[in-house]
Amino acid sequence: MTSTAPLKPLEPGLCSWCLHLTDVHQLEAAMNSFGLRALHLALAPIADLPASEQTLVISQLKASPLLITCGMISYPGEDYTTRETIHKTGGLVPDDTFDSRYRLTITCGHIGHQLGLTQISTHVGFIPDPTDTPAFEKIRDRLSKVADEYARLGISLLFETGQETADTLVAFLRTMNRPNLGVNFDPANMLSYDKGDPVAAVHTLAPHIKHVHAKDSKRIVPAPTDHASWRGHEAPLGQGDAQLPAVINALKQIHYSGPLIIEREAGTQRHADIQTGINFLRANT
Repeated sequence: MTSTAPLKPLEPGLCSWCLHLTDVHQLEAAMNSFGLRALHLALAPIADLPASEQTLVISQLKASPLLITCGMISYPGEDYTTRETIHKTGGLVPDDTFDSRYRLTITCGHIGHQLGLTQISTHVGFIPDPTDTPAFEKIRDRLSKVADEYARLGISLLFETGQETADTLVAFLRTMNRPNLGVNFDPANMLSYDKGDPVAAVHTLAPHIKHVHAKDSKRIVPAPTDHASWRGHEAPLGQGDAQLPAVINALKQIHYSGPLIIEREAGTQRHADIQTGINFLRANT
């Protein structure tokens, strides 16, 4: 990858999947229209391409001025309708999809390696309570297998926050004891899943935060009585309850120097909301 200058600390960026674009030149044009370089790149769409097209896309991305800060893997069949449906279908936890998702995870690792990436993020799935010994050991073994394969490629696997509390995630990372495991911090997810205060979570997860999503969530008030219902819904940056200025300040306090990658997946004015987010980050960093 080529670029005119290295990444700046807390430089704004964007998730590629927010733009619904797979053509590299169109992706470059869209990023240029926002004045952005830092890109969190969805890898599964590249993995789905025929071999010749995959080779071409990888070549185009390597020649691009975009700075790919991290890869991302989402899995076919994940259902985010409710907290309950994603609990059942998310990540590498479900038995009926593990083999195919493991293969996709490794394929994306090799694509990331060809692109020169050093980190790839995903929602690994809900981590069971350690007291549920068989389930806990199963996901630990599965993620250890992925981490070891990624270590051979020089890649770190980043767990996206939200599906468990910061304390639970830290405890799990310690039991994994793999230096190439870390966290992609998403403050909005902490609120939407009702898994704790995002600002406090920054400090709890500090040694493990390697990449950050800039995303906001508006708390649903009163809180739903249905356990499966979401506790917040996505909002443009600065218009929700994820305390983003305080989160950014906490990131500065822990000396995080990576990018702030905007993730805007909802709404009917996505491009306008992305621009609002860029303006918000530039005013608050």
